[in-house]
Amino acid sequence: STPKPSSAASDVYKRQAVFFVVAAAGIVTHSLYTIQIKQGATFRQYAAQQQLLDSTIQATRGEIYDASGITLASTSVVWTIWADPSYSSALFTSQTDDDTKVVTKTIDPAALNEVSTQITLRLLSGDGAALDSVDTSSEAYKTQYQTVYDALSQNDSSYQVLATKVNNAVKLSIEKYVSEYNKAHKKANAEKGIRKGRVSVSSTKSFQRDYPYGAFAASVLGFCDADGYGTYGLEKSYESTLAGVNGRTITLRNAYGNAIADENATTYEAKDGSNLVLSLDVNIQEVVERYLNCLLYTSDAADEGL
Repeated sequence: STPKPSSAASDVYKRQAVFFVVAAAGIVTHSLYTIQIKQGATFRQYAAQQQLLDSTIQATRGEIYDASGITLASTSVVWTIWADPSYSSALFTSQTDDDTKVVTKTIDPAALNEVSTQITLRLLSGDGAALDSVDTSSEAYKTQYQTVYDALSQNDSSYQVLATKVNNAVKLSIEKYVSEYNKAHKKANAEKGIRKGRVSVSSTKSFQRDYPYGAFAASVLGFCDADGYGTYGLEKSYESTLAGVNGRTITLRNAYGNAIADENATTYEAKDGSNLVLSLDVNIQEVVERYLNCLLYTSDAADEGL
């Protein structure tokens, strides 16, 4: 038979057990004290950063006019179309390994081709409606299609740009197509060959600087870089006047980093830039530039002995 432990040994075991329980409680208490009190402010800040989405509201750059009010530089709204392939479950199938619990995503070529084709047709249509006018055999179509296809294929990525500087009509057309696609695939339908899933495509507002007269008075007006900042001429000299002040919106976001409708969202409105009116007159400037170009041409011809 197995000998029973002595009373003294039993007391030792009990004291050890109590010691371990007290030690564990002490560690937990210390951790809670550190997290909630000693470093509470820091961890609350981390939590807020994970739960809140801080979005910039870009200010509209001011316009530039000549002395009679003719527009020499203006700003138009354009859109960046982007996708979240990791959330576009209609474009791939998922399989979980029973042993490792690792999820493997496999592209669905037919679905990916369908969505890429429809988005590409809208991007190249000009107005989001004239899809039949798009030449699907052109290099422009092939290049844009491949860009969209490759971007949507990155099913482990949550942000892939499909196109930039897209006008509002095309943006609305893409949004309508994606909405209808997701509605049709909300439930699986084996008879129609529809698999349950969705496509995640969004847009971000940006601005494009336009010069209606092209290179006219370019040396005076200057230009803006890709980020919208004046880098030459009046665009640079009056940057603080034209640029305005960006605003921001702070709202809750979901696990995918997307904004959640929140009535308590905090919004700081953007302050648009001021317009600039020049003493320059378009008609006089056009005459001056024409004569200067003629003089330059004549001078070059004389130097070459023509």
